[in-house]
Amino acid sequence: TFYIYQNLISGPIPKELGNLKNLQILDLSYNKLTGSIPSALGLLTNLQGLGLSSNNITGSIPDNFTSLHNLTVLYLNSNQLNGSIPIEIGNMKSLTYLNLSNKNIVGSIPIELANCSSLANLSFKSQLLK
Repeated sequence: TFYIYQNLISGPIPKELGNLKNLQILDLSYNKLTGSIPSALGLLTNLQGLGLSSNNITGSIPDNFTSLHNLTVLYLNSNQLNGSIPIEIGNMKSLTYLNLSNKNIVGSIPIELANCSSLANLSFKSQLLK
């Protein structure tokens, strides 16, 4: 577990976090992180919880995040993320909580989310989604 919630950390998310192969929970929410989400985080196959809420993260959701099959909690809300929601998100069958509320995410909500049978809490507050 790597829990650095609300510590005023700034700068980009270190891609080296992707080397922590046994990491189960990573919460960097409520900091001042910038830049894009490193695709190296998608290599954390034991990850069960990822919180990156309320930072200044930009870019799109990395495609390889959908290979995080053990992930039950994913909070990416309140950032500056853009692009669309990957349709492969439907492969994340363990996902229970998903918050992608970002005003710059565009496109449609993928129908593939119906495959996430464990999903109990879903938030997409966004003015650009269809």
